[in-house]
Amino acid sequence: MAIKRNIKFFYLKDKDELKEVLKECGRAKKSSYRTSMKYIQLLSKAKDDAERIIDKGLSQLQQYGVTDDSIRSSLREQMSKVQTDFGKVITDAKITIQAKDDQTSLFNIVLFGKTMCGKSTLMEILTHGDGTSIGKGGQRTTRDVRKYEWNGMTITDVPGVEAFGGEDDEKLAMEEARVADLIIFMITDGQPEGDEADWLIKLKRMDKPMICVCNKKSALSTDLQKKRFLKNPEKYMNADSIQQVIEQFNEFVATELPNERLNFCVVHLLAKYESMHNDDPEVCRILNRASKFSFLENIICKEVAANGVLYRKRSYLSIIDVPVYSLYNSMLDFSYQSLKQANNINDKIKEFKSWIERFREDELTTLRNFIDTQYRRIEDDIPNFVEENVENRNAQLVWNRRVKSYKIEDGIKNKLDNSLRHAQNKINELFNDIDEEAGFLLNEDALSLSDVTFTNWRKWFGWGSAISGAISAVVFFFELSNPIGWIFAGLAAAFQLFSWFSDSREKKKRDAMQRITNELNKGIRKSHQKIENQVEKIFNRKMDELQRNTLNALYTLYKSFLTMTNTHRSLAWNNCNNHKLISKDIIKFVLEELGMPNDERDKIMDVARIPGKHCAIVLKDVIKKSCIDSICKNTDSKGIIQAIGSKLGSKEYIDIITKPSVNATFQRLLIRNHIRLGKYWLKEEEGKLLCYVQKKNFSDEEKDKLNIIQQLLNVHIIG
Repeated sequence: MAIKRNIKFFYLKDKDELKEVLKECGRAKKSSYRTSMKYIQLLSKAKDDAERIIDKGLSQLQQYGVTDDSIRSSLREQMSKVQTDFGKVITDAKITIQAKDDQTSLFNIVLFGKTMCGKSTLMEILTHGDGTSIGKGGQRTTRDVRKYEWNGMTITDVPGVEAFGGEDDEKLAMEEARVADLIIFMITDGQPEGDEADWLIKLKRMDKPMICVCNKKSALSTDLQKKRFLKNPEKYMNADSIQQVIEQFNEFVATELPNERLNFCVVHLLAKYESMHNDDPEVCRILNRASKFSFLENIICKEVAANGVLYRKRSYLSIIDVPVYSLYNSMLDFSYQSLKQANNINDKIKEFKSWIERFREDELTTLRNFIDTQYRRIEDDIPNFVEENVENRNAQLVWNRRVKSYKIEDGIKNKLDNSLRHAQNKINELFNDIDEEAGFLLNEDALSLSDVTFTNWRKWFGWGSAISGAISAVVFFFELSNPIGWIFAGLAAAFQLFSWFSDSREKKKRDAMQRITNELNKGIRKSHQKIENQVEKIFNRKMDELQRNTLNALYTLYKSFLTMTNTHRSLAWNNCNNHKLISKDIIKFVLEELGMPNDERDKIMDVARIPGKHCAIVLKDVIKKSCIDSICKNTDSKGIIQAIGSKLGSKEYIDIITKPSVNATFQRLLIRNHIRLGKYWLKEEEGKLLCYVQKKNFSDEEKDKLNIIQQLLNVHIIG
């Protein structure tokens, strides 16, 4: 059942135990601060390493043959933004750790929930207040952070979330949650909302242990309402509707945290408050008992007594670990997306090479056919012209005008111009496709990294200007030579062969017409061949320029994306290694709290973790059975995995494995986690292990398991 029942109450010896634990929490503050600052220094070193990784990536770009300073400068700017984000993570973590350390050494519990869920009522109960801070109706009650002491602990009341216009309230609430040792997450018995569950998921991903409370909200403001409640309080507190609310809330959470099953302590805070301010002792007794508030008090005290020191140590480390883990995932995702774009551009290169060869062949055939058609018009007109002008002494002028009227030059110019423009338009489409397919990089909201975007990348590579001038010389080439003039050659001499005073006038006329026709056809053929050769030469020269400029731009893009792939992958593994070191410390703290000796804890080689969801512990040797039996007995657990899970304070999936060779481990992990990849290939690139898988679509659970495998083996799994 999800409702907490049969809680064992604290007795005097339990309270003494709690006091000792709280003293230990105070002492743990100093050592936890030192440990967290050690990791801050480690992250600062990693930031320096990131600078070297970026420099190596830019050197790699030069090795690829990309030497343009503007491109290198722009890429450095892009990659330096990631380094800036890394620096911000370090700065924010340092500020938050310092803020936590500046607070009181008391164990810190934060009350978290939506507006009007009862946080202020709980504060009034614990501080024996007069009720002035209890909300009335739908208004926001707490607008700032309030702290008070209870049972040797600090209780922090934060503004409610999900209030209209409450963005600043939510920011304040999350800032306090980051420094909390334990969170009390509160809902009411009203209809649960998905947004409410989203807040709990965010806190779980911040690696925060929590106690969940469902506050029954039935009104007690009038005598009639109190009378009805007092008549049968169990009817209100054990209603099926409360259980349904809890079940539905768990369903919302399970969409993101499938292993999580939240237990709720159901209370009636207003009944408890009324019991403290009623003059009738019997009414006070009934209200107090019906409120079930004593259950909540005992749950809090028992949880802190059992895990308080561990939660204090974890809270310091989580401040660093959560953003580092997030940065690792973001960088690895950026690397993966960059690789997809590099592969996409490589495909475009192959597609372009194949297209341009076909285009050249087809377009040259089209141009030749067009030129043939233009000259055929003149050839077809020769018989009529000769017949009409064989006796015309101005035939040369008539022929000149007639040939020019066909506008062969303009037609061929336009056709060649259109052919080259067709090629340019195709190339424009190619780059537009790349623009669209690389949209994730052009959208700064696509990743959690700030402003990681390619801006003006066309300007970087200059492909637009390189291509746009490719046809500029076309309209001038006819001025450099005059192949049409060959049509006129020999025409005057041919007409001079005919004499009006010849005795055989008709015969000479026929002979002259034949010779004129032959000379005209000869000139046309010569002109035709000359133009065709010139057009083909210019077309090929311009297409060579287009092809060269386009391939240079594509190769530059490809190599730039490849550089970013390798650089961000290296940065990702740096963050992953830091995340694993912190996770290893957290698990060692857990095992220390469970009473495991040092020599057994030292068997831990590696830890991979998705905070709040999944944890894999790699051992170099099995833990002694006697040690496990002792831990299980002391914690009333069925096994070491259950014991670790109870101390982590969440329903994380725990996996304990040994570590043989890399490839054997990889296969073993796949089998152990029931992941069916189909075919996969392990490959080393730039000193990093990659795994290319055939399967493309994975469930969320499979993705989490693959994430764990990636962390353990530093292998980038690419589908």
